[in-house]
Amino acid sequence: MDVAANEIVTNALQHGGGHCRVRAWGDGRVVIVRVDNPGTGDSTATAGFRSPRRADRSGAGMWLARQLADVVHVGQDPSGTGVELRFPFAN
Repeated sequence: MDVAANEIVTNALQHGGGHCRVRAWGDGRVVIVRVDNPGTGDSTATAGFRSPRRADRSGAGMWLARQLADVVHVGQDPSGTGVELRFPFAN
């Protein structure tokens, strides 16, 4: 969970003007991490679904988060981009 969240926070800081808002909570079944930033994000519908090319030195954050989280929601509106990660709650 922490690797996926770190990747999304790193993306938010790089593409959101150097700041973001991070929240985390659980409901007994899942742990949810939400990262919001004022950046426009990647508008490509397939962002993070395809493995990044080995030659690229960046671009693996969304892909890695999608590999580690059970659910990844990405939303964009005029105020910025929000990414929500969901992980099963481990007792």
